[in-house]
Amino acid sequence: YRQHGGELLDLAAAHGCDLLFEASVAGAIPIIRPLKQCLAGNEISEVMGIVNGTTNYILTKMFEENMDFKTALAKATELGYAEADPTADVEGLDAGRKAAILSSIAFHSRVQFKDVYTEGITKITAEDIAYAKEFDCVIKLLAVAHNTDKGIEVGVYPVLLGKEHPLSSVRDSFNAVFVHGDAVDD
Repeated sequence: YRQHGGELLDLAAAHGCDLLFEASVAGAIPIIRPLKQCLAGNEISEVMGIVNGTTNYILTKMFEENMDFKTALAKATELGYAEADPTADVEGLDAGRKAAILSSIAFHSRVQFKDVYTEGITKITAEDIAYAKEFDCVIKLLAVAHNTDKGIEVGVYPVLLGKEHPLSSVRDSFNAVFVHGDAVDD
Protein backbone atom coordinates (compact mmCIF):
# COMPACT_ATOMS: atom_id res chain seq x y z
CA TYR A 1 0.00 0.00 0.00
CA ARG A 2 2.72 2.47 0.94
CA GLN A 3 3.97 3.05 -2.62
CA HIS A 4 0.87 2.56 -4.75
CA GLY A 5 -2.00 2.93 -2.27
CA GLY A 6 -3.96 5.49 -4.26
CA GLU A 7 -3.69 3.46 -7.44
CA LEU A 8 -4.72 0.28 -5.62
CA LEU A 9 -7.75 2.01 -4.06
CA ASP A 10 -8.82 3.35 -7.47
CA LEU A 11 -8.40 -0.08 -9.06
CA ALA A 12 -10.42 -1.76 -6.31
CA ALA A 13 -13.20 0.86 -6.60
CA ALA A 14 -13.30 0.49 -10.39
CA HIS A 15 -13.89 -3.24 -9.97
CA GLY A 16 -16.37 -2.96 -7.10
CA CYS A 17 -13.93 -4.50 -4.64
CA ASP A 18 -12.54 -3.54 -1.27
CA LEU A 19 -8.86 -3.14 -0.53
CA LEU A 20 -8.39 -4.54 2.97
CA PHE A 21 -5.46 -3.15 4.92
CA GLU A 22 -6.92 -2.37 8.35
CA ALA A 23 -4.23 -4.26 10.29
CA SER A 24 -1.40 -2.40 8.54
CA VAL A 25 -2.25 0.87 10.30
CA ALA A 26 -2.12 1.11 14.12
CA GLY A 27 -2.08 -2.63 14.72
CA ALA A 28 -5.31 -4.04 16.08
CA ILE A 29 -7.12 -0.70 16.32
CA PRO A 30 -10.12 -0.69 13.99
CA ILE A 31 -9.62 2.80 12.54
CA ILE A 32 -9.72 2.44 8.74
CA ARG A 33 -13.28 1.12 8.50
CA PRO A 34 -14.74 3.74 10.89
CA LEU A 35 -13.00 6.50 8.92
CA LYS A 36 -14.35 5.14 5.63
CA GLN A 37 -17.85 4.27 6.83
CA CYS A 38 -19.03 5.48 10.23
CA LEU A 39 -17.31 8.86 10.13
CA ALA A 40 -17.59 9.41 6.38
CA GLY A 41 -20.29 12.09 6.81
CA ASN A 42 -18.19 13.90 9.36
CA GLU A 43 -15.95 16.79 8.42
CA ILE A 44 -12.79 15.61 10.13
CA SER A 45 -10.36 18.32 11.14
CA GLU A 46 -7.70 16.32 12.97
CA VAL A 47 -6.34 12.81 13.30
CA MET A 48 -3.72 12.23 15.96
CA GLY A 49 -2.30 9.08 17.43
CA ILE A 50 0.35 6.65 18.47
CA VAL A 51 0.64 4.40 15.43
CA ASN A 52 3.96 2.63 16.01
CA GLY A 53 4.12 0.11 18.82
CA THR A 54 7.90 -0.25 18.72
CA THR A 55 8.60 3.40 19.46
CA ASN A 56 5.87 3.51 22.09
CA TYR A 57 7.44 0.50 23.81
CA ILE A 58 10.89 2.13 23.74
CA LEU A 59 9.58 5.42 25.14
CA THR A 60 7.65 3.56 27.86
CA LYS A 61 10.83 1.78 28.97
CA MET A 62 12.80 5.04 28.90
CA PHE A 63 10.19 6.69 31.15
CA GLU A 64 9.20 3.90 33.49
CA GLU A 65 12.49 2.02 33.86
CA ASN A 66 14.97 4.82 33.13
CA MET A 67 16.47 2.81 30.27
CA ASP A 68 18.59 4.65 27.76
CA PHE A 69 17.50 4.52 24.12
CA LYS A 70 19.95 1.79 23.08
CA THR A 71 18.99 -0.51 25.97
CA ALA A 72 15.26 -0.01 25.35
CA LEU A 73 15.76 -0.69 21.63
CA ALA A 74 17.71 -3.87 22.40
CA LYS A 75 14.86 -5.03 24.67
CA ALA A 76 12.30 -4.24 21.94
CA THR A 77 14.38 -6.25 19.45
CA GLU A 78 14.71 -9.15 21.89
CA LEU A 79 10.92 -9.24 22.32
CA GLY A 80 10.31 -9.10 18.58
CA TYR A 81 8.78 -5.60 18.52
CA ALA A 82 11.66 -4.09 16.56
CA GLU A 83 12.93 -5.32 13.21
CA ALA A 84 16.58 -6.34 12.75
CA ASP A 85 16.97 -2.93 11.08
CA PRO A 86 14.76 -0.67 13.24
CA THR A 87 15.39 2.49 11.20
CA ALA A 88 11.85 2.73 9.78
CA ASP A 89 10.41 2.57 13.29
CA VAL A 90 12.81 4.72 15.32
CA GLU A 91 13.17 7.44 12.65
CA GLY A 92 9.38 7.81 12.33
CA LEU A 93 9.21 6.49 8.76
CA ASP A 94 6.75 3.68 9.52
CA ALA A 95 4.50 6.07 11.45
CA GLY A 96 4.81 8.59 8.61
CA ARG A 97 3.52 6.06 6.09
CA LYS A 98 0.61 5.24 8.39
CA ALA A 99 -0.08 8.97 8.86
CA ALA A 100 -0.28 9.38 5.08
CA ILE A 101 -2.81 6.55 4.86
CA LEU A 102 -4.94 7.83 7.76
CA SER A 103 -4.97 11.42 6.55
CA SER A 104 -5.77 10.37 2.97
CA ILE A 105 -8.84 8.51 4.19
CA ALA A 106 -9.88 11.00 6.87
CA PHE A 107 -9.60 14.03 4.60
CA HIS A 108 -10.72 12.33 1.34
CA SER A 109 -7.48 13.27 -0.34
CA ARG A 110 -4.19 11.82 -1.53
CA VAL A 111 -1.44 12.43 0.98
CA GLN A 112 1.84 10.92 -0.08
CA PHE A 113 4.54 9.83 2.34
CA LYS A 114 7.03 12.24 0.78
CA ASP A 115 4.79 15.10 1.98
CA VAL A 116 4.79 13.93 5.60
CA TYR A 117 7.29 15.60 7.94
CA THR A 118 8.98 12.83 9.94
CA GLU A 119 11.16 12.97 13.00
CA GLY A 120 11.96 9.92 15.08
CA ILE A 121 12.93 9.22 18.67
CA THR A 122 16.66 8.57 18.29
CA LYS A 123 17.60 12.00 19.64
CA ILE A 124 15.55 11.73 22.84
CA THR A 125 17.94 11.73 25.78
CA ALA A 126 17.79 10.97 29.48
CA GLU A 127 17.74 14.74 30.00
CA ASP A 128 14.62 15.02 27.83
CA ILE A 129 12.94 12.30 29.90
CA ALA A 130 13.91 14.02 33.17
CA TYR A 131 12.59 17.35 31.86
CA ALA A 132 9.27 15.77 30.88
CA LYS A 133 8.94 14.09 34.28
CA GLU A 134 9.71 17.37 36.05
CA PHE A 135 6.65 18.89 34.39
CA ASP A 136 4.49 15.76 34.92
CA CYS A 137 4.52 14.97 31.21
CA VAL A 138 5.51 12.12 28.93
CA ILE A 139 7.00 12.07 25.44
CA LYS A 140 5.13 10.16 22.74
CA LEU A 141 5.87 9.78 19.04
CA LEU A 142 2.65 11.05 17.46
CA ALA A 143 1.28 11.05 13.96
CA VAL A 144 -0.61 14.33 13.63
CA ALA A 145 -2.73 15.42 10.67
CA HIS A 146 -4.72 18.64 10.39
CA ASN A 147 -7.10 19.71 7.65
CA THR A 148 -6.65 23.48 7.64
CA ASP A 149 -7.71 26.38 5.43
CA LYS A 150 -4.19 26.25 3.96
CA GLY A 151 -4.39 22.54 3.19
CA ILE A 152 -3.53 19.27 4.83
CA GLU A 153 -0.59 19.26 7.22
CA VAL A 154 0.77 15.88 8.28
CA GLY A 155 3.72 15.07 10.48
CA VAL A 156 5.24 12.53 12.83
CA TYR A 157 7.34 13.80 15.71
CA PRO A 158 7.92 13.45 19.45
CA VAL A 159 5.38 15.41 21.48
CA LEU A 160 5.43 16.43 25.14
CA LEU A 161 2.02 15.42 26.55
CA GLY A 162 0.59 16.32 29.94
CA LYS A 163 -0.53 13.37 32.05
CA GLU A 164 -4.15 14.52 31.65
CA HIS A 165 -4.06 13.79 27.91
CA PRO A 166 -5.55 10.35 27.17
CA LEU A 167 -2.66 9.39 24.86
CA SER A 168 -0.21 9.86 27.74
CA SER A 169 -1.46 6.65 29.36
CA VAL A 170 -0.95 4.45 26.27
CA ARG A 171 1.94 2.20 27.26
CA ASP A 172 4.24 -0.45 25.91
CA SER A 173 3.58 -1.58 22.33
CA PHE A 174 -0.02 -0.36 22.24
CA ASN A 175 -1.42 2.15 19.76
CA ALA A 176 -4.27 4.67 20.00
CA VAL A 177 -5.83 7.12 17.55
CA PHE A 178 -7.99 10.23 18.10
CA VAL A 179 -10.24 11.65 15.44
CA HIS A 180 -11.71 15.14 15.80
CA GLY A 181 -14.47 16.42 13.56
CA ASP A 182 -17.67 18.42 13.41
CA ALA A 183 -19.90 15.55 14.57
CA VAL A 184 -17.40 13.97 16.97
CA ASP A 185 -15.10 15.52 19.48
CA ASP A 186 -12.27 13.15 20.42
